[in-house]
Amino acid sequence: MLKAIDDYRDDVEIDETDLGISIDFEAGYQPDLDNLLGRWKMDPVGQGLRQGIRELGALIAPHVAMDTLEGVALEAARQSFNAEWSMAIINHMWDGLKTSDALTS
Repeated sequence: MLKAIDDYRDDVEIDETDLGISIDFEAGYQPDLDNLLGRWKMDPVGQGLRQGIRELGALIAPHVAMDTLEGVALEAARQSFNAEWSMAIINHMWDGLKTSDALTS
């Protein structure tokens, strides 16, 4: 999955700083559904690949301790073309997963 994300990033230029939302000052900064889905519309393949990373983590996390989950993340990132970028993706997508030792990533 990380290799696919790396390959995809090399082929597509996406403004990484654009959150894909616009803020409605009159609505108290609450984005509507179109704003929430903005990043998906801009980068559906990249979003889908990153969501796949989340799903893989969700499958693994309940069955392993936190240190094992962290080891899996580090090893996967290490094998990627851009280890720092891959680790950032894993950290973001695995945020909030609960491991077998009842810790939250």
